[in-house]
Amino acid sequence: MFLGWKRLKVPEIGRNGVNNNIDETPDGEKGIYYVTPCGLKLFDLDSVHRYIVSTRCDLQIDFFDLHPELEVFRQFRADRVLTRVPDISDGEESVPIEAVNAVR
Repeated sequence: MFLGWKRLKVPEIGRNGVNNNIDETPDGEKGIYYVTPCGLKLFDLDSVHRYIVSTRCDLQIDFFDLHPELEVFRQFRADRVLTRVPDISDGEESVPIEAVNAVR
């Protein structure tokens, strides 16, 4: 993720076996949790907020989402591209920010 944070999905138990290293939220739910740069596992937004405030982290609570449906690494690919700019930040950001116009 960013600044050493990791966003992980709690693994499910497979049909053919049991994963003994399963992490669960405190209420036993399966879902998303965050691992801090120091390795602390945070299962809810209140814990994330307390951590970023107490450590004076530069991230904001709005950067975090616990919905498992959110696919953070999915990228949009237009079927037909009229204009493409590979990096609108001109190298100022650590990751290129692509802009695509596919509307006619």
